[in-house]
Formats: sequence, C-alpha cells, structure tokens
Amino acid sequence: MDASRSSRSVGYRACHDALMCQDILEEISNFVAQEADPDAETSQCLACLARVCKIFNVTFDKMLWASLPSVGPLLRLLSHLRPVVACESYWSLEYGERVSPEDWARFLRRASMVRKLTWRQEHVSPSVWACIPKQAAGQILLPRMRELNWRFDRPESIVPELSLLISPCLERLALEFSLGVTEPRDISERVRSMVETVVSRAPDLAGLHLTTNSLPLYHLSRHLPPISMLHRLSELSLLETLYTADFDMLRMLSSLKTLTKLVVGADLPRDPLPDLRGFRVLEQLHVMSHPSAEKILELLAMVSSPKLLNVAFNDNAQRSERYVVSLWGPQDFLAVCDELARRFSMLEHIEIAVRTKDVESLDLAIARLASLRSLKKVDIRATERPRAANPMVSVSDALFAPLAAGWPHLVYFRLSVTRSIGCVTPGVLVKVADGCPQLRELHMPRLDVTAATVGDVRMFPTRKHPLAVLCVQHAHIADDQGCAGIVDGLFPFLNIEESSGYHAGDEWKRMVRVLTVVQLLRS
Repeated sequence: MDASRSSRSVGYRACHDALMCQDILEEISNFVAQEADPDAETSQCLACLARVCKIFNVTFDKMLWASLPSVGPLLRLLSHLRPVVACESYWSLEYGERVSPEDWARFLRRASMVRKLTWRQEHVSPSVWACIPKQAAGQILLPRMRELNWRFDRPESIVPELSLLISPCLERLALEFSLGVTEPRDISERVRSMVETVVSRAPDLAGLHLTTNSLPLYHLSRHLPPISMLHRLSELSLLETLYTADFDMLRMLSSLKTLTKLVVGADLPRDPLPDLRGFRVLEQLHVMSHPSAEKILELLAMVSSPKLLNVAFNDNAQRSERYVVSLWGPQDFLAVCDELARRFSMLEHIEIAVRTKDVESLDLAIARLASLRSLKKVDIRATERPRAANPMVSVSDALFAPLAAGWPHLVYFRLSVTRSIGCVTPGVLVKVADGCPQLRELHMPRLDVTAATVGDVRMFPTRKHPLAVLCVQHAHIADDQGCAGIVDGLFPFLNIEESSGYHAGDEWKRMVRVLTVVQLLRS
C-alpha cells in the first residue's frame, strides 16, 4: 500500500514538473512563427504542432491542478522554498530568500485553478506559513476552491492555515485537528476561533466535517452555535469532537433549515432531552458513540422530518475510553424498531451496531420493520460478550419473513450475533430469492443444511438470482457438495472471495471452497 501510494505521488509530481515546460512550447511557437521562408513545409508543420501542444497543455494544466493530493505541488512553484528530507515519509519546506515576482505570479496562476486540496503526511515549516500571508497581502490564495480536506498537527497553526486556505466559494470542508495537552482556556479559545474563521470565510459552506482524536474531557459544544449562520449547510459531521452534545447545541442543530445529514460522535446528555421538534428536512441521522436506546428514542422524538431515509446507531468508539458503554436489551431493540416503523415510513437504510445483554431473540424487533416497504439496506449487529451467563440468540426461519414478503427493494441485509442457536433451513434462501429480486448481499447468522432440512437435493428448487455475496456466520453443513449444489442453483453469480470473508464461519468457508469447483465445472 505504501509503495503504491509513493509511486503515485512520484508520478503526480512528475506531471506537475513537466507542465512547467510550457514556456518551451511558447518559444518553439514564436521561433517557428518568425520563419522567413513561407514555403518551408517543415516550419509550418512545427508551428501547427506547437500550437496544438500549447492548447492541449493549457487544458491538461487546468485538469491536473483542479485536484491536488497535497499542498506540495503548489509550494514547489516557489523556487526559494527547499525540501528538507528527514526520513522517507517526512519532509519539510524551509523558507529561504524572498519570493521573486515571477514565482509569485506563477504560484497565483496555478492556485487559481485548484478546486480540491487534500492534506498529505508532510510538514511545512511555520516560517512558510508566516511568509505566504506577507506575500499575499490580503489576496485570496485559492479563490476557486470548492473542497478542502485538511489536518492540523500543531494547535497554534489552525487559524493561520485556515485563513490562508479557505475561500468564499468553499462548499465542503473536512478538518482533522489535535489540540494536544493544553489548558482548558486555550482549548476553548482555539475551537472558538476555528469555528468563527470557518463561518466568516466560507459563508456558503454546504458540508462541514470536524474530527479530533485527542480532545480532553471538556464540554466544547458551546463554541459551535456560530455554525447556525451557515445558511446553506446541509451536511454536518462531528466525530470525536465533543465529549457531550449539550442541550444548546442540539437545539441549534434542530433549528437548521437546510440540514439533511447529521453525524454525531458524542455522548448525548444524561438528563432528558428538551421537548422540542426540529430537524425539518433531515434525511440522514448517524449517532456513533455507544448510544443508549433511551437517548436514541429521545433524539428521534426531536426529528420532525417526514423524509428521514437513513439512520445509523453505531457502537463506533471502542478505541476511546471516554464514552460510557450502553448495553441494549431485547426491549430496547423492540422499542427503537417500533419507533422507526411507526414514524418514518420512507426509511431506506437502517444500521444498528451495538453491544447487547440478555438478548435471546430478535424476531419481534425485525418483524416491526416489515411495514417499511422502501427499505434497501438493513444492517443489525448485536455484539455480546461470550460468557456462559449470557443467553444465545435464537434464530429461525421466522426471522427472515420480512425478506420474503415485506422488502421488495432490499439490496443489502446483514444480521450478525455473537452466538446463536436454533435452525435456519435452506428453504429461507428460496423465499429470499423470490421475495427480494434486487438483493445483492445477504449475511446470515446461521444456516443448517442437513438431510432433515433439505430432503432430496436433486429436487431442491433452483433460481438464477443475481445475489453476489452470501456469507454465513454459524453454518451446520452435513454435505459440502450437496450444499454447494443448492447454493449454486439458487445464486449462480456469487463472488467466492467476498462470500468467504472475515465474518464467515469455518464450515461455511469449507463449503465455499467446494462451491469454487462447482462454478468452474459449470463454466
């Protein structure tokens, strides 16, 4: 991976270096145009070639500079900035002498072409960031930039760099920053300044994504209200940015008239959430911080949008010890699924990935979702520590009833549990093939393929369903050859590699190896 990324970077840099030879093309064009002999056919051909090359070069120039993988190609235009190599993956640019007018003009011309800029693992000396503002003298360096993905490693550089990089026409901004170990007052001041800089310099921002992995335990959401001044903001993502999302922040977010996507990586307040309705046009809601079912229900009660299409409640903070882990019981699943089905009839995607306790069955919870005929993706992952005191989750054919009758538009279905008991017969696969013609991925917790559940393999129904991935966690297979024949008869287009992925059980992987041979013989 690193080698390929390095080769791409070298190739990309070579393209930018080659484009600096445009003056050579211009010299050729001028020289040939001044040729005294009008009958010189070679000269005319060269003149035409030079003009074509020049036109192509200008067009390609604009395309190449439209999206930059790092700020390096721009800074290399300033000949007095020199790279200082410390190791293979680390380099810096040190400011030497004064930038010449020619270099600066070339820098501004290329910078005006940039539409997207991404941070790469490189370090630019503070002297460079100090030099450029003086040279710019108030000019906007990237006047046409639409998208900026940036990372700050030094807290003191956040506002100065943002002031240089942000343009008034910026539409999407993704910032990853580290505030280090500093005093709470300094942290608050930097976050406040960062938010104010973004709001003041990019008033037409449509997407804002803030991420930090080293924020201490302080409540910083009080510095986010200026975001409400972004009247075109449609996507807001706050990942690992807050310790707790307080009431004022939730009230502010709910009042945004254009917000269609909200991703929150923060604990919700322990006290009851305010009794208010908002989020009038919200289409996607993701909560990623060990959310409790109680808080999810309170948050859903605040959503008045009739067009909510996508919800995700993820236990996505295992790497952090800041969060209080909330365990979901069977009634929690039932209550959340019931609320989703009752109030949001247009839902297309549902993802619930949480830690559980005492969950013996999910049949009723999934049955509650059967009325959502528009569902395209259902992804439910229940993770429970495999202790003897914890019950296994019972699964049966009844669990898959909604797939057979209720979800004709379903494209993706996954149900994952730590341990399971019960019996899921191959007949479920036939019902799924008939009831979900658009299904492309099916991840099952269990499948039992035995003489008792199959009967005569030769009489088993066949289909030509376009399913691409079929993965089973816990499989009980008596005859690999017979099971492979059943699966191939129903789903002849399966991707072998993805169907035996990381989450597949050992028995299922063994059967898939046989299925590989069956597919080869059929072809």
